Amino acid sequence: MTSEVIEDEKQFYSKAETYWKEVPPTVDGMLGGYGHISSIDINSSRKFLQRFLREGPNKTGTSCALDCGAGIRITKRLLLPLFGVVDMVDVTEDFLVKAKSYLGEEGKRATLTSTWPSSCGAASGACGPTASSSSKTTWPRRA
Repeated sequence: MTSEVIEDEKQFYSKAETYWKEVPPTVDGMLGGYGHISSIDINSSRKFLQRFLREGPNKTGTSCALDCGAGIRITKRLLLPLFGVVDMVDVTEDFLVKAKSYLGEEGKRATLTSTWPSSCGAASGACGPTASSSSKTTWPRRA
């Protein structure tokens, strides 16, 4: 059973990687043609996150965030306004290249890492960035 699960996982990530390589690195592309709902999604996500970011026990800090699947709109409009630094991880190099220009000046607070899906998921244990030419960050990052 374990080998079947691992094979299914490899197939899943392979198909996902193929799919995302065909998607344009735009807000409309990220949302499958529904770019017009981006503000609704960002505002709802912000409200959700802010419940965990307040001061007090069992609350998380705001020094850094990890954006797996480096959604350029998520980093720019949701995470960078709330966190000091954002590490972006994606398998699609084009998305990371576009992110540099899309993020503009705010992009100085973001690191970009290209990684393969095999570094994430049940078969490999924890998910997190691997070292690459773009970043040497390891997770969990310690602020």
